[in-house]
Amino acid sequence: MTINHPNKLYVPDKSVDFIYSCYLLHKHPKEKILEILKEWKRAIKDGGQLYISVPDYFLLSDKYLKSKCKIEEVNRVLNESKIFLDFLMVQRLLVQSGFYAVKRFDVERNPPKKEDMSLYEIGGQIISLNVEAYG
Repeated sequence: MTINHPNKLYVPDKSVDFIYSCYLLHKHPKEKILEILKEWKRAIKDGGQLYISVPDYFLLSDKYLKSKCKIEEVNRVLNESKIFLDFLMVQRLLVQSGFYAVKRFDVERNPPKKEDMSLYEIGGQIISLNVEAYG
C-alpha cells in the first residue's frame, strides 16, 4: 500500500502488521513527525513492526568534518530536510509516540525487497539511519 498523506491513514485502529517509511520523516518539522508517528501507532497492530529510514545526520556530519565528502554531497542528501535526525532523536520521537524496542536495523544483512534510499552510500559508506520499532 502506498500512502500519499502519511499523517492520516484510512485504516481501522490496530489493523496494520507492518509499516515501512524510507526518506520521508526528515521532510517534515518535528511536530508533524510526532503527528505522523502517532497516526502510525494508532494503525499498527500490537507488536506490529515499523521500519524507518532517514539520512543519518550524525554520520553525514562526521563524514563531512573528517573531509571524507564534499558539502555538495551532504546538501544533496539533506536538501529537503526540515529536521536533522540521528538515532537518539528518532528513538526519542518513536518512544514519545508509543513505540517500543527501538533499535538500529542492519539493511546490509537484511536488504529491502526493492531498491531504495536505505542503502544510500557516500564514499562507500551507508549514510542512512535504519531503525526498527514495535507498536
